[in-house]
Amino acid sequence: MDQGAFPMWKGLFDWSMKYQDGTKPPGSLRPEDFTPERRAWLSEALQSYMMDFAVRMKEIKEVLEESSELSNYSADEAESKLEKQEQLLEELMDIVSSLDHARDLHKIGGLPPLLSLLSCAHPSLRWRSAEVVATCCANNPPVQLWFGEGGVLPPLLKLAVDEDATCRSKSLLALSAFVRHSAPSMKAFRAAGGLATVTHMCMDVDSRVQRKAMTLLQYIISRDRSSASTEATSLGVIPMAVAVLNNVTLPEEAHVSNVTLPGEASVSEELQDGVVDNDGNGEGVGSDQRQAALLLLVELSKHAQTWKEVKEVSGIQKVLQRIIRRHSTLSVEDQEAEQEEKDLADLLLQALEGNEPPQLTDTAAENDDVADESTMASRSDSDPRSKAAANGSLTSGYKYVAHESCTLSSNTGALVSCPKVDKI
Repeated sequence: MDQGAFPMWKGLFDWSMKYQDGTKPPGSLRPEDFTPERRAWLSEALQSYMMDFAVRMKEIKEVLEESSELSNYSADEAESKLEKQEQLLEELMDIVSSLDHARDLHKIGGLPPLLSLLSCAHPSLRWRSAEVVATCCANNPPVQLWFGEGGVLPPLLKLAVDEDATCRSKSLLALSAFVRHSAPSMKAFRAAGGLATVTHMCMDVDSRVQRKAMTLLQYIISRDRSSASTEATSLGVIPMAVAVLNNVTLPEEAHVSNVTLPGEASVSEELQDGVVDNDGNGEGVGSDQRQAALLLLVELSKHAQTWKEVKEVSGIQKVLQRIIRRHSTLSVEDQEAEQEEKDLADLLLQALEGNEPPQLTDTAAENDDVADESTMASRSDSDPRSKAAANGSLTSGYKYVAHESCTLSSNTGALVSCPKVDKI
């Protein structure tokens, strides 16, 4: 939007107030006072702040189609065009934050240019395209179906192993939006080997990617606990999650001993090397990352076989006790900020101290109202599921809760916890 139009907008406001501020009697503006010049000025001012988004999306689509390959231009031209494409993708993402506009983008043929850009040579275009896909798909079943049929899944899975960390992170955002609340999308995702891809991303060297992958994996397992949890466990997700938790240092400790799986010497150096601090300050992983790992282990503990495998990790209860103990050493402000981490550690410890898996309700398998709040918070549509998803709540399957900060569903008695962790 032309910033130079703002003085005209201010003038329109002043003009409106002049004739509606109560200082003049009604009807004091005579028709003859509204000259053709004033009429033209008012029309121009109003038109400058009105946009046909369908037309604008077509314009953006055409530009993205004609300039997807920048190698044919000079360096200066290529740089200028790249910057222009980045701006257009960001504008497009703002437009499709409306459910209706996201559907219109598909109807005007907007998916093919996005598929092309997902595989282009420029990381800044690849990840922005993935972000547009995520915004279109989030809680929008028709678009999820259309994009799946249009072939969006293969380039997203390819982007998940991109050399650029931001591209990998945005691929998780798009994959999460694609599979949530959509049985056909989840089926296609599983058939394409998506669960294995996301599980391996849980071991990513980038902390953002690792955290988001664990959060998405927890959601996938919650939808198909027996099959997905067994497959993820076979791919080594338990020692990975424990490695994240094992990077907690108490003030009086110089180091933390590794926990081990039965028959193994220790958590592998490769996994330990993949556990990095969110801020890069060498003080271990951040609380958000530990929360994601805890939530994943809690989900795995809801299935009998994987509960047993989590329980058999040597020293895991001591690791959880260390997390709880560490929380008590924090300042009041930090304790409040990391309360969810402590609650999850309490919950997992309680589950593992029993002689059998916790008893489950059917809620976790049936309730699919888990939102990606980063893309749904701005949606203004009246979709009931969008409203429910915007709350960011997560329904867990435990019938019992022994912690003050945990919340029980008034309808089912199931645990509702950790909305912050369930973000991609």
